[in-house]
Amino acid sequence: MLYNDRELQKEKQLPKTQIETDSYVAVQLIEREGELNFESLRSMAEEVRGSFTFTILDERNNLYFVKGSSPLYLIYFPDFGLYVYTSTAGIMHKALKVVSLNHLNYEVIAVEDGEILRITPSGSFKRDTFTPVPAYSFGRYSGSIFGWEDEYPERTDDYAILLEMCGYFGVTPEEVRRLIDLGFSYDEIEMMLWEPSVLEGELEMAGM
Repeated sequence: MLYNDRELQKEKQLPKTQIETDSYVAVQLIEREGELNFESLRSMAEEVRGSFTFTILDERNNLYFVKGSSPLYLIYFPDFGLYVYTSTAGIMHKALKVVSLNHLNYEVIAVEDGEILRITPSGSFKRDTFTPVPAYSFGRYSGSIFGWEDEYPERTDDYAILLEMCGYFGVTPEEVRRLIDLGFSYDEIEMMLWEPSVLEGELEMAGM
């Protein structure tokens, strides 16, 4: 979810495109650098504003993770040389159960905000960093727009994402705020959005 894509297209005089996805500006910024590497990814990540985690696969099958404030949960199955990633641990655990991988041993690979991780085809790691900008510390996307930046100071980024996205699931921001007030975590609310029957039950119990 990028919020300065149009500004960057004008400021950097990026080529016009029919692609309307906000994240495409990241592709254009990398292309402008002429090469996909840590330097071009760092430059791009420090230009865009919003909540993001980018994954990029290059022509040599190197997989890059560029971790902004969006959640990322990355695991590795050493017996198979298999990497799997989702946004949150809750979604990962559910997915592993569906595909019957939940009984196998795996390792959690930590990737911090402001970090770039490259995994080569052989499985070796290399890391670099960039300076992240808080996702909701600017303009109309400040936490104050939701009226709870003082009430939930440590939750602004993650919960603002839920408030932005809940409409796609037929849920109102007021209903999400009610779940927050009841003490549900980011992961729990995100899982509920994918399980309408569970969400309806919780909202009914909450008197909504």
